[in-house]
Amino acid sequence: DYRAIGRALLSHARKIPYIKKIPYIAKIPFSGGSTITQQLFRTLFVENMNKKRLRRKLAEICLSRYWLNKILPKKDQLEIYLNAVRFDKQIFGIMQAMQHFYDCDKYIKNLSKAQAFFLIERISVISGTMLPKVIDTIARLENQKILNKQDIKEIIDIYTKACDNEKIKAEFKNENILEKLREKYKY
Repeated sequence: DYRAIGRALLSHARKIPYIKKIPYIAKIPFSGGSTITQQLFRTLFVENMNKKRLRRKLAEICLSRYWLNKILPKKDQLEIYLNAVRFDKQIFGIMQAMQHFYDCDKYIKNLSKAQAFFLIERISVISGTMLPKVIDTIARLENQKILNKQDIKEIIDIYTKACDNEKIKAEFKNENILEKLREKYKY
């Protein structure tokens, strides 16, 4: 995904002192450019993420595109990914994530939009912290008519419970993201 790689390069360019002063660059949120296939390759085959990063990234790009895509259909890749990816410290796979975050003993067959949103968002934030981008993501999904007011209320309830049970933290850089979310949606 060349657009995602370009966005990732621009977001990483913010670390360069004279580039981060450019207003457009400063507004780009930090993001990666890996596809699900690359993330699956990394999850299954890379042992040390910090070692030789450029070489690892090139291997991810080439081997995921020209090898993994040839032997596994996208649907299977997504299924394996969701069953192997890290959702939190020591929480791997969707089954463990549901048990951990929703305090249930079994698999939840039909997740609500809010429950699915929370779990998907947790994949990208393995630090155990609620990040400000969650507010923007919810607003974007509401504008696209993917989430409605009831879904958003349920999302806020899920985050509240997760924070109350100390599964995640709402504080990020001295800001309470959950409070900001409640203020925005008046809950």
